[in-house]
Parts: sequence; C-alpha cells; structure tokens
Amino acid sequence: MAVAGFLSGAAPTDMQLTTNGLGRVRYGMAVGQVEAALGQRLSVNYPQDKSCGVGALKRPHNPTIHYLFEQGRLARIEVGASLARKQRPLISVKGIGIGASEAAALKRFPSAKVEPHKYDEDGHYVEINVTGRRGILFETHKGRVAAMRTGLYPALLYVEGCL
Repeated sequence: MAVAGFLSGAAPTDMQLTTNGLGRVRYGMAVGQVEAALGQRLSVNYPQDKSCGVGALKRPHNPTIHYLFEQGRLARIEVGASLARKQRPLISVKGIGIGASEAAALKRFPSAKVEPHKYDEDGHYVEINVTGRRGILFETHKGRVAAMRTGLYPALLYVEGCL
C-alpha cells in the first residue's frame, strides 16, 4: 500500500518501517521528493539553520510521523506513541510496533544494545545497528515500545530532533 493512500484515508493495512524508509519514502530523498512520494506537502522546521530540519504533514492526518532531513536529504523517520491509539494502520519494524514489549524487541533483535533513556527513568533506548550506516531504534517506557525510528547514523541517535 502506498503511503499517500494511507495518509489520505484509504483502507488501512500494516506498513513496514525499514532501514530504507516507509512506503515509497526512501532515505536520501530531498524534501520535494518525499512530498511527491507522500502526495502531500510537509511543514519542515529548521531549529538552528538549514542543515537540519524536522518535518510533518501540513495537514496532519498523522502528526506522529516525523521526517528528519540533514543537508536537505531524508535521514530519519520517527513514529510516535499516539499512533497506538488508532490501532490501524500498524507501522512496524520487522513485526515490532508501538505497544510491543521490550522483551519481544530484544528477542527479535538479539544483538540490540540497550541503554537508559535520557529523560524517562522507566525507559530505555533499544538500538540495532543494521549495516553500520543504517539502524533501528526503539524507545521504551515501562517495558513497552513507545516510539520507534529508523534511519542513517548519526541522525538516528539524535535525542531531540536535530540535536
């Protein structure tokens, strides 16, 4: 299913967030290419300068999906926790999605590195370095996946958007 269909209200299905992207959106695309793949405009905020920005859909059909751009190219996609309230479409990384247990993520990715969350004393970062250049990161809270992202290093590890 195309991301544009998902975002415009087509019948929901499961979608895979991969180390290549989400739907037709791929890492390395320019903002205009991402917008063309989504079929919608992004609102991109550049907090310090044009070297790094975080975008979301202008008409937020799903404001919990964020696109991080470095040097004008897509470097990370993050899916936030409020998506779990909608149940469908389920966006997952190799079957692990929002609400999955941290134990399930660790079983699925036995080489994962677990570190304490920087702001949540009940949380962890579960990082999977897939290729040396690309990775997966789950943020957990009280043993459950609360957010997830994939992308390119070093952007994958930024804690606060571009920082």
